[in-house]
Amino acid sequence: MRNIIEFRWTANTGPYRKLFPALDAATDDQIIVYADDDAIYRENWLSLLISKFREHNEEKIVASRIRIRKRNLFGHHKTYMLWPIAKKEVELDSDYLITGVGGAILKKNHIKEEFRKNQDYLTVCPKCDDLWISEIIARSKTPVLSCPEAMREILTINHEHGLENQNTLTSHSLARQALNKVKINTFGRLGIPTCNNDVSFKRVKSYFNEIEKTALGTVRVDKQVS
Repeated sequence: MRNIIEFRWTANTGPYRKLFPALDAATDDQIIVYADDDAIYRENWLSLLISKFREHNEEKIVASRIRIRKRNLFGHHKTYMLWPIAKKEVELDSDYLITGVGGAILKKNHIKEEFRKNQDYLTVCPKCDDLWISEIIARSKTPVLSCPEAMREILTINHEHGLENQNTLTSHSLARQALNKVKINTFGRLGIPTCNNDVSFKRVKSYFNEIEKTALGTVRVDKQVS
């Protein structure tokens, strides 16, 4: 019987180990699919992602569960807790968040090499891989396409040790839920961080903006010297 599964041990980089080792090992023509390990994926989930990916000539990253980043009247991003999930097929090039639980399909060249090799996520946002991955995809200028029909093929596993509990405002207490709702609809709408995802989002944006600013400054200096 032909072997169709190969297991490879990788360094424990937290949630990042589900994608970056594959990016490093894959060839340019290989298809990569990644997903979280705390969900059950039904039999049609993968075929839906692959069909949509091939329908668009493998030129766009396809993900089943994407949040749309929303801004307030002042142009600031609202809290992550107010970013809605895309319910229809939509193509995006910015202001989105691919959530790993929905899974995504891509190729190595969809993410620029400079981002594939950068491991600063270990210090910038070690537990918020969705934010970092979405940011480097957007900065690689690769379009992202939502495939919401694949979401119906996913069963999430609720447990107390998941990153969702650490990164978002979740609680089983009715009193705590009411307090969280007030925080989300006051501070969160103003762009004030209300959960760890908000803090990490600001750190990721700040990190890449600083790199971009430094690169532009270097280019200007080089031009002046020449």
